[in-house]
Amino acid sequence: MIACNGSHENVVDILIQNDADINKGDNNCWTPLKSSCRDGNIAIVALLLKMRADVYKKDNKGQTSLMSACQNGHNKIVKLLLNCQADIDMTDMDGWTALRTACHYGQASTVKVLVDKRANVDIVDKYGCSPLKACVDICNAIVDSQSPSKIQQYNEIVSILIESNADVNLADRNGCTCLMSACKGGHIDLINLLLSLPIGVKIWINY
Repeated sequence: MIACNGSHENVVDILIQNDADINKGDNNCWTPLKSSCRDGNIAIVALLLKMRADVYKKDNKGQTSLMSACQNGHNKIVKLLLNCQADIDMTDMDGWTALRTACHYGQASTVKVLVDKRANVDIVDKYGCSPLKACVDICNAIVDSQSPSKIQQYNEIVSILIESNADVNLADRNGCTCLMSACKGGHIDLINLLLSLPIGVKIWINY
């Protein structure tokens, strides 16, 4: 783990040759693979995958190496993991998938990689919130911090998800839909986008 964190590929290679357990986790169940995916150490990730590191292993929050790569926008690593059969739709303890993770952290290009690999765009978390609904909710929070570039970043993700046939009418467990959330935040562009969709957006209020 220490060698991976320091990006010492040669040291990692020597340790593997001397029968180091590449799947052993630390106190938080982080493996060398997960740590390297977080840090974007593609050479070490490739080496660990070559030695059949466990791509399904989770940390103490139920998060996978794929999720760590997605959180930080390491697209080449994301593709490597998926090519090694990483489960694209595996969820953590909160019901977050790799896609939801990428959406939350504003990694638009990673979101595109995942949907192109057929990630399920409608898996909801433990609160019934989909990746699309989460992005709209995040826009509401960003408005308060006055960051137009950030809003544009999440608007791009919203467009990618909609183009990938995300269900715009999915309501969370409080009955709130994407349109309702966009209205709450006063996001005219998002409201117009949702209302312009040919599939039709349901307009209801459950409060």
